[in-house]
Amino acid sequence: NEKYGVQFESWFNDRFNGRDWMINLFSSILYHTNNIYQNEKALFIKDNGWMFGKNNVKTPKNTKLSIDNVKKFDEFCKQHGIKLYLLLVPPKEAIYSDVLGEKFGFDYVAERAHIDYINQIKSVLPGNRVIFPYEDLKQSKEQDYVFFKQTHHWTDWGAYIGYKALSSRIEKDFKQYTTVSLSDYDKSFSTKIRDDWARSYNVGH
Repeated sequence: NEKYGVQFESWFNDRFNGRDWMINLFSSILYHTNNIYQNEKALFIKDNGWMFGKNNVKTPKNTKLSIDNVKKFDEFCKQHGIKLYLLLVPPKEAIYSDVLGEKFGFDYVAERAHIDYINQIKSVLPGNRVIFPYEDLKQSKEQDYVFFKQTHHWTDWGAYIGYKALSSRIEKDFKQYTTVSLSDYDKSFSTKIRDDWARSYNVGH
């Protein structure tokens, strides 16, 4: 391993005594002295309680490979009598760009590149089989949160909006298919939120 020396030095420097304590102290100082708290992964706006992933409006580096794979998958589905639909979830940062805006560095260039990528996928799946509920979520966020304020997951309401957009497209091809309405669900409301992988309830933020 020709990089052993550099790798060992990196490993050793990452393990000095008291490192975790110093990092926690440094982070605590930054958090309490700044309105905006951020690290390499996230941005937290303390004034309004919103958290966003940094540079989270991402487009695959190899878009051609990605699009070719979609075409191959569609061909596979056709050979097996399956109709393929793709529901692509817009990034939280794009839906709540008004919260971020220029002030907090929303990357409008990255968003345009992402939209262009979505349009390329749409072109290889003709028949409007790519569902990208950008406008649906933009409108629905006025009624309730479509993403949790402090995680990147969409809320139950946001997920239902995405489901409804997908279902309305499927209904055009399969007349026996019906969209489940909200009245068909058992609904409960709580001051707590579901925002971890296990979907257990935690104290709301």
